[in-house]
Amino acid sequence: MRTNVHSSLKQAVPEPAKLNPLLVFSPDPDVARSLTMLLEDHYVVESETDLTKLEDHANRLNPPILLADLHPFPPEILKTVEVLRRRKGNYPVIIFHVFRNTRPEIEQAIRTVSDIVLYKPINTDLLVELISVLMAVHDTRSWSTAQQEDHKRA
Repeated sequence: MRTNVHSSLKQAVPEPAKLNPLLVFSPDPDVARSLTMLLEDHYVVESETDLTKLEDHANRLNPPILLADLHPFPPEILKTVEVLRRRKGNYPVIIFHVFRNTRPEIEQAIRTVSDIVLYKPINTDLLVELISVLMAVHDTRSWSTAQQEDHKRA
């Protein structure tokens, strides 16, 4: 009998309304909108399409998970990696990436700032399941409680 990881983690993951929104980044507004719409059935989601605003948006939001769609060209990939490297907070990062022969140092840079790298096209059921697993592993529930306490004091 096959165990469904998503259902077995259902109780380990807090309700979406109790979490800060997930943050989706893509330089392509259509991809950002599609990912946001896809995930809204399961989570509260915010999106960002401007790399120059991503760092501030992520630091302000402190999302339970950041999902980043990388631009296909190496110079833009490295700019995104640098922004992700500077982020504050200890939240997981899932990166979406076009599979191609990228220089090994670029692949290594991507892996240093991500918890999971998924190659396009993305299996949406797998993505929802991975988000649930990461939330359980990183104990997002305690982050949300701590963040709520900070907001009460402010």
